[in-house]
Amino acid sequence: MNLYYEGSTGEIIDFNSDALAAENPEVLAKSEWKFSTISGVNGIGRVKTFYKDTSECDFKIDVLAENAAEYNAIMAKMHRVFDADVQRMQPGRLWWNGFYREAFIVVQSYESFDEMMESVTKTVHVISTYPFWIKENTYHFTSIRDESTGLYFAFDFPIDLGAPSYSEVLPCDCINSANFKLTFFGPCTDPSVTIGGNRYGLFCTLGTDERVEIDSKMKTIEKYDAHGNEENYFYLRDKDSYIFTKIDRGDIPVVRSKSLKMDVTLFDERGEPAVWI
Repeated sequence: MNLYYEGSTGEIIDFNSDALAAENPEVLAKSEWKFSTISGVNGIGRVKTFYKDTSECDFKIDVLAENAAEYNAIMAKMHRVFDADVQRMQPGRLWWNGFYREAFIVVQSYESFDEMMESVTKTVHVISTYPFWIKENTYHFTSIRDESTGLYFAFDFPIDLGAPSYSEVLPCDCINSANFKLTFFGPCTDPSVTIGGNRYGLFCTLGTDERVEIDSKMKTIEKYDAHGNEENYFYLRDKDSYIFTKIDRGDIPVVRSKSLKMDVTLFDERGEPAVWI
């Protein structure tokens, strides 16, 4: 099992290292749907909606260091990384075999401290306001260009070489329709793509080394220049279709201009990690 905490600053706490061991990792995988009900005209109740609420659990970590110096360093690092995320109001990520869940460590307590053995059992209280385990799958769509003897393109199937656009397939192997991040790369003007029948487009011009990111979960559209400067492009979206429409499960058709370069990142969101061990 690959289980660790990644702080918002990028520091890692590995729960399966020589000095740390996860005592009860199964508590992190608990999945619960809340629900609300309504009564029908016949007096029989039915479920109105299912939803996820903030999840909480107590996770135990065994610390067994080689010496006092290692023990002090490990304890100081854990406290610093966990506490920094809370004070910055920036969640860290719990990673489990390639899936992550955003979380805060809000309580740190201890038992069975043994100074001679440089050991202790540390209990952390974990809260997740968005309690899904997420795996990001990114698909790259490159531009097509004529190179005297032919073409190169992203996927190996026939296309109409004379058409200004062509179709590809985006595999969405998620439990349900997926949140996504769609990135258009410059240079281009008025970039747009149709995915599963929905058009995702912007009325803007991007220069070389510029990009724009559309995030369906955060409901943001941000443009970045070559130096990383950020600009809000929400107002430049094509309002004729909903630009944050989730992408359906299955093999989804994608239609775009041959010259358009883009990435699509699908967020596979599950109640527990798909791979346990």
